[in-house]
Amino acid sequence: MTTGYLLLALFLAVTLNATNRIVRAIGTLVAALSLTSMVSSIVLADFDGTFALPGKTPVLLWVKPAILNVQAVVGSVGILFLLWAARQQLKRAVATRIPVLNTASLFGRVSRYLHWMIATLILILVPMGMFLSVLAPHSPDRAAFLMAHQALGAAVMILVIVRLLWLIRTPPAKPSAHLGGWEKHTARAAHTALYIVMLAFPVSGILMVLNRGVPLVALGVAIRNPFEPSAAAASFWAALHDWLIPLVFFLLILTHLAAVIKHHFIDHHPADVRRMLR
Repeated sequence: MTTGYLLLALFLAVTLNATNRIVRAIGTLVAALSLTSMVSSIVLADFDGTFALPGKTPVLLWVKPAILNVQAVVGSVGILFLLWAARQQLKRAVATRIPVLNTASLFGRVSRYLHWMIATLILILVPMGMFLSVLAPHSPDRAAFLMAHQALGAAVMILVIVRLLWLIRTPPAKPSAHLGGWEKHTARAAHTALYIVMLAFPVSGILMVLNRGVPLVALGVAIRNPFEPSAAAASFWAALHDWLIPLVFFLLILTHLAAVIKHHFIDHHPADVRRMLR
């Protein structure tokens, strides 16, 4: 499962930034298919009893399933958009090649690949983590989901660190000239917050597991527990990992998507979006 998700993230990162329009369209269709799989899993869970397990707290019986279903609705809209985008990509030829390093006006190939791999993995991890919290401890799927969740979380942490180090090597593209001062400041603050959240997700998850005294294996590496198990510390990190950080993440993603929609469809500056996407 872990290997499959990592290969999917790499495939999407490469194809979505390919020069060939057919390859780009295929990548977009694969993204739509992946979203369809996620939405189908949530809808199936609504009817197969996964969200109605005995002994669960009201939070797990109602709140998290509701959040998952909201994600399913958003995912359904995303599927329709991706299908439309794939059709548009087939019409638009791209001749210029993306440089490896970032330039003043756009992000280079490495930055783009890291961006889309991280985005794909986080969009997989968030619903996966919510599924984990509603699965019964004896569920045959729980062990595989938990192992994949831990491994992919470690992968995100590594990729974010690599991306930050890469930005030191090659600074990011400058903000678009047509943006106002407040837009530039807001974009900078939102990007900084996203980096913090992307690191906070795996770090809080690791600390939550270690303080519970549960063995942690990520990407095939067993992490030695330096802590004495502490229910209070585990509850603190669980509250951050399960509730606060996802809430901040959703708000930042909505802000990010709103900015993309504004630049592309309202301000009619598609070049802004193509700084990170073909």
